[in-house]
Amino acid sequence: GQMGYQIFHERWEPVPANGWVEVTHTVLPTEVMSYWAWRQKGSGVWYNVGKTIVFPTPADPSKIHQAAIEWLTANCSVPMTPNWPQLESDIFGKCAREKGVDSIQFEPTAGARPWGVFGLPGLTELVLVNLDGDKGCGVAEPSKTLLRGGWLPEPTRPW
Repeated sequence: GQMGYQIFHERWEPVPANGWVEVTHTVLPTEVMSYWAWRQKGSGVWYNVGKTIVFPTPADPSKIHQAAIEWLTANCSVPMTPNWPQLESDIFGKCAREKGVDSIQFEPTAGARPWGVFGLPGLTELVLVNLDGDKGCGVAEPSKTLLRGGWLPEPTRPW
């Protein structure tokens, strides 16, 4: 998990479209549409980012996710629920799916040394749009998960 062992590299780069990335996730009952994960090398749980988009993580905590929220809600036809946490699912789940993205990557916090987010070195946030975070494997039927497990991602080996 995110507090266990991980592999740290001095340089952060976004995962390219259709690239595989190792992730960790904690099941939260409020994540009904979208799956918030940590990008964590060494976890052995893989996800193909598909069509992906990258947003900054500003040093100012009041602006975290602001650029993503503005982009995702622009021209989104989904009626927004005014209350959190459903609003999060509306934006990062429904609007993101409507825009056709499979994942949303967040850069490390601007200026953080060593790089990371929320004071956690080596971790960055990633939203897996086509999975639901209230389920461990992201889908109701585990055999249909988009996650893969093992040393290397293998499309035929579900998690």
